[in-house]
Amino acid sequence: MNYLTDAEIATYCSTSGLTTKDIRDASATIDSYAGRSYGVLTYTEQVNLSCRKGFAKGKLRHYPRVTIEEVTARVLKPTGVTLVSYDPSSIYFDDEEFEYFTFVPQESAITPAFAMTAPYQLWHSPKPSSIIVKYTSGYEVIPEELKIATGMVADAIAANGGTST
Repeated sequence: MNYLTDAEIATYCSTSGLTTKDIRDASATIDSYAGRSYGVLTYTEQVNLSCRKGFAKGKLRHYPRVTIEEVTARVLKPTGVTLVSYDPSSIYFDDEEFEYFTFVPQESAITPAFAMTAPYQLWHSPKPSSIIVKYTSGYEVIPEELKIATGMVADAIAANGGTST
């Protein structure tokens, strides 16, 4: 994904003659350095849960999150391994820019207030050790800071003769 449109190239880049390909290279360089994309993409991650202070905690790699689409877990039951679906609201984040979450399964009749005060082992059995989360992440509207950085990287790439591909 290009973080600058063709119309924005002149605004954010000081080097004349830059093209959409140069902006694509700069955007890819930023993504490579950050280890993630800032454009809106869909991800599916298996997250190992850890129990801290009685609560199941996990971490998603990509943020800011746009939506949590699906939460499932493979749970061992007496009849064998079963795929259990949870409501996407089972995952609580302190902040949209924060990758860590608390997993509060909504399959039982508990309130979120009780879930935040009761130890995890008391209100969920059997407890999954990992969950599979399908979610979308990225910026629907590219922030000003990212546009400025893209322009700076594009200028640096042009000054150094381009990228090696």
